Amino acid sequence: MRPNHPRFMLGKVISLILLIVVAQAGFAQTPRQIKVIIDNANIRSRPELDAEILDIAAKGAILDFIEKAGPWYTIEVGTEPSGKIIYGYIHESMVESVGAIAPEPQPAAKPASAPPPPPPTQEAQNKQTPPDKIISGSYIKYGFGDHWFLSFGSDFGIGRNFGIGLEFQPSYRENSDLDLSVIQMDIFANAKLGFRLGFLTLYGGGGIGPDFTFVNTDIGDQSISEFRTMLAYHGIAGLALSIGKIGVVFEYQPMMISDPDLDPDTWGHFFLVGLRF
Repeated sequence: MRPNHPRFMLGKVISLILLIVVAQAGFAQTPRQIKVIIDNANIRSRPELDAEILDIAAKGAILDFIEKAGPWYTIEVGTEPSGKIIYGYIHESMVESVGAIAPEPQPAAKPASAPPPPPPTQEAQNKQTPPDKIISGSYIKYGFGDHWFLSFGSDFGIGRNFGIGLEFQPSYRENSDLDLSVIQMDIFANAKLGFRLGFLTLYGGGGIGPDFTFVNTDIGDQSISEFRTMLAYHGIAGLALSIGKIGVVFEYQPMMISDPDLDPDTWGHFFLVGLRF
C-alpha cells in the first residue's frame, strides 16, 4: 500500500490520537506528593468535612495524591480483599505541596558596626564635666573668743574659685555680776575666694550684714530691756581639710559691730572649728 493512500493516512492519525490519549492518562495518574503540616490530619471517605474518617496521617508524613478537586486531595488509602482500590480525601489546609527543596533562608548580614567614636579632646571633656566648685556647700561651726557663738550657713559657687553665701551667727551670754544677759544674732552676706592644694583648701574673704542685739538688765526689782539693730563686719581666713565629701574647717574671723555708743568701734577676734559638707 502506498504511503499516500487514504487508508494509510487514516491509520497514522488514529495511532497519533491514541498515543496522545495514553500519554495524558499516564500523566494524570502520575502520583504527586504532599506533606502533612498538622499533628493529626484526618483522611476522609468523601471530600466533605463531616465524612467518615478512614485514617489519620501524622505530621510530616509524605503522601502521594492522584488529583486535586477544589480544596481536597485524592489519595490512595489501601485496597479491598477483592482488589478494589480505596481512595481517601484530605483537606488542603492540612498539607502543603512537596516540590523542589527551597534553600534555607540565610540570616541577614549584620551591618558593619560603626567605628568607635574618637576619644573626646580635653576641651570636650572640660565642657562635659562641670568644674569643681571650691567655694560651695553648707557648714556648721563653733566660734569662741571674746564670747562663744554658733555659726551655720551655705556658700554658692560662682565658677571654680569664687563663691558667695549667707552666714548666721546666733549667741547668748550673761554676766551674773551685772545681772546682764545678751541675745545676739549676726547675719552676714559673704564673698570668698579659695584655692585647693591636694586635700587642703585655703580660702579667705569677708562679709557685712545686720546685727540684732537684745539686752536685758536687772537693777534691783526693776528689769530694763533694750533691742538694738546695728551693722556688723567680719573678715574670714580659713583652712578646710577634706575627708571624702566632708571637710574639717578651721577659721579665724576678726569682727566689728558699729555701735553708736562706742567711739571708736573695736574689733573682736574669734576662732572657729566645724564641718563643711
